[in-house]
Amino acid sequence: MTDPLSWLPPPDDEIVLSLVEQKMVTHETVRITVQVVAQRATNASEDEMRFKIKDALQRFINADWRFTNVARQRGQTRFEQITVQALARVPERENVQLNERADNVSEQGLELISPTATYSLPFDKVQEINRDLRLALAKQAQAECDAYNAQKPGRTYRVGLIEFADTPRLNAGQTAQNLRAGNAYRNSAISPSVYAVAQTAGLDEDEPDEGAPDLGVTERFWVAAQVTLKADRP
Repeated sequence: MTDPLSWLPPPDDEIVLSLVEQKMVTHETVRITVQVVAQRATNASEDEMRFKIKDALQRFINADWRFTNVARQRGQTRFEQITVQALARVPERENVQLNERADNVSEQGLELISPTATYSLPFDKVQEINRDLRLALAKQAQAECDAYNAQKPGRTYRVGLIEFADTPRLNAGQTAQNLRAGNAYRNSAISPSVYAVAQTAGLDEDEPDEGAPDLGVTERFWVAAQVTLKADRP
């Protein structure tokens, strides 16, 4: 019977694989941003003004609010206009009726406008997901190697190199061989520092297990790598 693996390279050669590992992540938090526009009389204390802004934000959504920008402008009247950009990360269930809630806490001289919610994950969470995916892909590479070794007794391969798709050497190469993983990765059109991608890499977007219950939002994360299996010399 013909050896099904007779096409494999000689023992002193290498096998190059392009592997992908993926994970579906349901967002448990959202990032809320809102603009606070307040008027401060010249005889009002700074502490009083800051307290009013923070109190309005807490009544809007009880959270750890942080200010990303504060702009002050003196008009023709005795009032100073203060515009504050505020953000907070809150449980996903808080993403409901944001405009109505902002209107309810607004009052004369202090208004919350343009509240928005985005489903971006915290940087630490993205790093954790990337680390888990890289470890899973390394295990996948070892499983591929073990499968080759089991089918071809006497020829022993080992995982000699794993290059993830955003590594400088892989990106710098121009040959078809060393860009197979890199091309799939770059098709995502996102920053190389983040592997998070949905609807890319030729993956089936109609899989029935995608999505989350209870109005949740699920995002696909994935990593791609070029793996080199090296054969031990006899």
